[in-house]
Amino acid sequence: MIGRRGCVQSAFTTKELRELTTLKDVEVCVVTEELNAGLNETSLKEAQDGEGRPANVTRVNRRKLELIKKLRSIQKDELPALMDEGTRRPKRIFLRYLRSPAQLIASSSDPSLISSIELETNKLEGKEFSQRAVHDPSAKRENLECDLLFRSIGYKTRAITDVLFDEKRSIIPNKRGAVVDKNLQPVKGQYVSGWAKTGPQGVIDATLTESMDTVETILQHLSEGQLEAKEDPLEVIQNELKQNGVRRVSFADWQKVDKLEIEQGATKGRIRIKYKTIEEFFSLLALSLIHISEPTRLLSISYAVFCLKKK
Repeated sequence: MIGRRGCVQSAFTTKELRELTTLKDVEVCVVTEELNAGLNETSLKEAQDGEGRPANVTRVNRRKLELIKKLRSIQKDELPALMDEGTRRPKRIFLRYLRSPAQLIASSSDPSLISSIELETNKLEGKEFSQRAVHDPSAKRENLECDLLFRSIGYKTRAITDVLFDEKRSIIPNKRGAVVDKNLQPVKGQYVSGWAKTGPQGVIDATLTESMDTVETILQHLSEGQLEAKEDPLEVIQNELKQNGVRRVSFADWQKVDKLEIEQGATKGRIRIKYKTIEEFFSLLALSLIHISEPTRLLSISYAVFCLKKK
């Protein structure tokens, strides 16, 4: 696993890493030199409580760092021998830090296949919580044998019209799920959950917890009279979607497609065959897909912004 920055800036959660270390016959290793190079003074501060530092962030970073330090630490010159033992037990996962892919090398026998990848060495620059990976021209490139490469492209929330958006963090600014304006004051009737609320982080359980936090905020605002309770808000939402020309998908519709995906997969010895486009999804439901100038609009519910105020 190759990361551009240091271990403190790792995007995975402590829980995700801990679960990785419990895999049967798998050993997770970290390269000592790379680990230490990423622990500059600024990175250490990102894992320490202090004035002006968000305690919830430093606490998470500190726990993550403590767990990484418990992994098997190896010297860089040990890597070749350990990687040659890849077919033995235990299998090993190497966490590589301060490295960026620079070039993919094709196989000499088949140019359509990859044989290795060249890595550049990085160094960290910048202020606390905003350090960036900068190429270190003094370091030589490293050639890493590789016949299968996964690119982690990440997730980036898109802005929604008339809703404040933090371009740097790719989130909708909020307080416990209540969307805020440019003065950081809650916008009446607007709420957000999921990665649009927190950014791409955590496992499903963490996302569920954050969503419950948003629901608690909504219920609190209802009890305080900040929102107007309606007899049938679902019907109102359905009508608004229909008036705006947005095709909605019910849970029953999703169950039909889920069943079909599993059935199609069984014919090919797979768990399921995933239908990835909106067009495929609706064709399975035998629905006529209306023309929408922005196809992603059909998926805008993934942003989970709830507008409950009356127009």
